[in-house]
Amino acid sequence: MAQSLRAVWDTSSAQYTNDRGQTENLISHIYLPEDLTVAQLTSFINAMQGRVSPDAIPCALRGEGKPRYVEFVRQSGHVLKCPVYLRNDLIDTVKAGRDVLNGANANNRVVCIRLVGEHYANIYDDLVTSAAAPVAIPEVKPPAGAGKTRIMYSATMMEYKADSTPVYAANAIMPFRMVTDTYDSAPSNFAPVDDCLGNTDILNCGSKQVRTSRRYTPSFLTNNAALPKQSLTVPVASNVPAEIVDCGQNLANLAHVICLEYMGESNPRLDRSIT
Repeated sequence: MAQSLRAVWDTSSAQYTNDRGQTENLISHIYLPEDLTVAQLTSFINAMQGRVSPDAIPCALRGEGKPRYVEFVRQSGHVLKCPVYLRNDLIDTVKAGRDVLNGANANNRVVCIRLVGEHYANIYDDLVTSAAAPVAIPEVKPPAGAGKTRIMYSATMMEYKADSTPVYAANAIMPFRMVTDTYDSAPSNFAPVDDCLGNTDILNCGSKQVRTSRRYTPSFLTNNAALPKQSLTVPVASNVPAEIVDCGQNLANLAHVICLEYMGESNPRLDRSIT
C-alpha cells in the first residue's frame, strides 16, 4: 500500500475557509509519489499552508462536504491532489506548492494544474431562515405557444468575481444558461436569481468556458405528478462570502425549494493563471 501523510489545516497552521466565510478544520491524506521523499512531500504540504500531523483533530470537515482542491499533474502522469485552504490566496499558495514539486524533481515537473471547487450536496438547513411546509409550484417549462423545445435563459454575468485569475476577484465575463419559462429572464418563480447573477447582458459569446462559475442548485417541488421534483442551476457572480450566503438564503427561503446544493468555482487549466 502506498504511503501517505496526514495533512492537517487547523488553528496550528491555517484553517480551511469555505466560500461562505466559515472556518473549518480539515484533514487530508496525501499519498507519497515514488520519486519524492517524506521530507519533500512535507515541504509541499507546508507550502500549501498545511502541516503534517499523525494525530486526528476533532470536528474536521468530513462527510458533510468536500473542500476545494487542486490536482498537480506531473510529467510522469502522476496526479497529486491537495486542498487549498483559502480562495483569496489561491494563486500564490498553488504556485508555492508547484515550485516545491518542480524543485524536488526537475525531470518530473508539473505540466497541468486543475482546480476543483468545494462541494456541499445539501446546505439547505444551514441557510434557510424562514422554513415552512413546502408548497409545490408549476414545473419550469416552455410558456404556452413555445412548443416542446425547452427555452434557455442564455446571457452573461458581466461582473463575475473570479477565484482562479492572477488578480483575485478580477471581473470576468462569464456566460451562463439555465432552463426557464420566461424568455430572456430567470424562471418566473425564482426572483432571487437576478441578485445572484448581478449585472447581466443578454449578448454572449457562447456558454462554453474553461472556468466553471460557483453556483447553487436548488431542488424544488412541482405540482406535476410526473415530475414531482425539479432542479435549477443558479450561478453566483459575487465572491464576497456574505453575498454568497445571501444568494443561498434567498433561494432556500422560497417556499417551493426543499434542497440546496453548492459547488465552488472550478478551472481545469489553473496553470494558465500561474507564472
